Formats: sequence, structure tokens, C-alpha cells
Amino acid sequence: MLSTTNQSIKEISYACGFTDTSLFSICFKKYLGFTPQQFRKIDGIQQLSFQMIEYGQNQGKTAGPVEL
Repeated sequence: MLSTTNQSIKEISYACGFTDTSLFSICFKKYLGFTPQQFRKIDGIQQLSFQMIEYGQNQGKTAGPVEL
């Protein structure tokens, strides 16, 4: 949901059954190693990188290395 919707983290935490957003963030970080906010930022960077690679391939160019 963090990468496929624009719902707030609070809305997502409630949809996942958490009544406390802080607890959701703590559990998320415990199991994934970063906060929901960090996940969204990382996912956004990865999506942009994939779009850049696809654009380069569609233009007949080879994509160079992309740093994350």
C-alpha cells in the first residue's frame, strides 16, 4: 500500500489493523529495517530509476549505471 497508493501512513496503519501509527512504524522498521517514510522514499527512487531505464531503452539508447 505504501508504494501503490497515496494514502497517508496513518490510513495505511489503520487498514493494517494498527490503532497506533507509532506502533505501526516501530514494527515496520523492526521487520524491514527502515521506517514507512523511508520505504516510500526508497521506492520512489527505485521507480524513477526503472522509468529512466525504460525511457532509455524505448529511445534506442543503452542506460548507464544508476546510483540509488
